[in-house]
Amino acid sequence: MQTKVSPVFSVFEKSHQEAIQLFFELSKRIRSKKAGQLYEKLLYLELFADLIGKIHFEQKELSNQLIRDFRPLEKDLKKIIRLKAVEQGLEKRQSNLAIRYNSYEQFIQTHKRGLHKVAFDRIVGSTTSEWSQLLDQVKKSSKGLKVLEVSTAIHQLVQDELEFFELEWKKGMDSRAYKDLHLGLQKIMKLEQLLGHLGLNPIFIARIHTEMKQMIDSLDSWYVNHLEIQFLSQFLAEKPKVSQKYLDWAKELKQKKKGLSSVIEKQASQLFAKILG
Repeated sequence: MQTKVSPVFSVFEKSHQEAIQLFFELSKRIRSKKAGQLYEKLLYLELFADLIGKIHFEQKELSNQLIRDFRPLEKDLKKIIRLKAVEQGLEKRQSNLAIRYNSYEQFIQTHKRGLHKVAFDRIVGSTTSEWSQLLDQVKKSSKGLKVLEVSTAIHQLVQDELEFFELEWKKGMDSRAYKDLHLGLQKIMKLEQLLGHLGLNPIFIARIHTEMKQMIDSLDSWYVNHLEIQFLSQFLAEKPKVSQKYLDWAKELKQKKKGLSSVIEKQASQLFAKILG
């Protein structure tokens, strides 16, 4: 009798197919929007690798083995979408203030061309065999899995994130903690969605989901601001003489970061009081 594949595999397979389609589109031309979409798909596939690894805990390197070949591409795509966020910030400021930042715009475009080339060369230089192997390995690992096993693994992954949140909160939140919190909350929300797809009850009530989404939005804004400061500082460090308009912008960005950080600290305090311990 043929062993059935877990229902969770159908969710993985759909995301896998969508990722391959984006991969093919980017093999023709790199576009920041498509790069961002593929990056999100890779994060989702990585989430499934973590889930499979948690279920088959006796195979200690399984999760890493499943997704390892895709990590270089994931890093390339992340750099592209980070720079796109910076580029959009520049475009918005130039539009709102009717001030041109020509040399900074050139600086961004030079970096953009370089990042697109690296990603494009990696994509066209690879094959679809890695994608096929990933699908086969996950399908094989999903055979015979019971819904209870999947549910238990999801709960364990969420608990891992909560324990990490608690550790970071006690230690004191910094830029690294904000980034980790951002990824962790997104991971929890995706796991909650997966529970719903499987017809299982969520771990948290709707009100907590709302607070998590609000905090993710705040962290999105904080992260974009963080990137804007980072790239602008890099640009200014290479300039022997800096125009006042750049100094004013840098000052505004830093002031905005303080405000965003304060909002996140308050949201974290309220949310953690409800979901930790």
